[in-house]
Amino acid sequence: SRPPVRWPPARIPSSSIPTYTVTSIFSDRAGIFTPTGTPLQKIKKGETLGTLTSLTDFTQTVITAPRTGTLITLRGLDVLRTGSKLGSIGTEQMPL
Repeated sequence: SRPPVRWPPARIPSSSIPTYTVTSIFSDRAGIFTPTGTPLQKIKKGETLGTLTSLTDFTQTVITAPRTGTLITLRGLDVLRTGSKLGSIGTEQMPL
């Protein structure tokens, strides 16, 4: 048997919920994106997030983090258009 549901749910103090300023990362060319990072990974500016392989000449471009923070989202292996979102990096802010 399941335990009874508490209602209303317990309150979580806002000081324990992290808040982030998010920076989105976009592709500046088309190609096949191969990620090397993982979501919620702590990263530093310049670390590799993945590679983008051109479909016309198969050259590879290394995609790096534009800032230090937490990798919030990262696209999986995918074929991208120019301007596609690759992921987002969050910089933790002071609690509310």
